[in-house]
Amino acid sequence: MPTRNMAYDHPAYTAVLPVSLGVTAAGASAITPARFVAFTDMLVKSITVASVTAGTSTTHIIRSLVYRGGTATNTAIITTLGSSGFANVVSTLTLTQGDGLALLQGSDATQVSQGGAELQIIPGANVTV
Repeated sequence: MPTRNMAYDHPAYTAVLPVSLGVTAAGASAITPARFVAFTDMLVKSITVASVTAGTSTTHIIRSLVYRGGTATNTAIITTLGSSGFANVVSTLTLTQGDGLALLQGSDATQVSQGGAELQIIPGANVTV
């Protein structure tokens, strides 16, 4: 199929795309099982993380995990949760076509977290027609 890009204000570029990243397993360094793979250049506008099962730590760190070329090459702390609750974090992270996005939770042995992202196609990026 052919690809094309449109004017910066085309609806394809102004729409927000919600993506679920899934629920982690309990345990330290668990990763969300649903890795989103960018189909074109995209902006991660925000990431929301919520505790599903409370942990024992009062400073539970959540990191974004970007896979470039199949390898996790970029991790950044996006928020610190308590033993429960949620956080919505504004982001300027960008993904290029083929990059993956997941969340990595911290060292709490019992915490279970769920994450989602709000994405937007970067104006001028190629889309399939």
